Amino acid sequence: MFLGDEGVGALEGRILGTGDGRVAVDARCRSPRVDLAVQGSVGVAAPYESDLTLTAEQTSLDPFARVA
Repeated sequence: MFLGDEGVGALEGRILGTGDGRVAVDARCRSPRVDLAVQGSVGVAAPYESDLTLTAEQTSLDPFARVA
């Protein structure tokens, strides 16, 4: 995955809908400089309520600062 011209790593994820009006999200982006994960769920109808947790471990801020 690229953020602007900066490569931040491979993105892999899973999105699962079970018919309860919510979509489960489990995604990760990993490289030697970035280790990010997001987990939780998002509602599929307005107001699209969500419960997501973003975890960053040993992640360089350089790729994000350069884009900003």
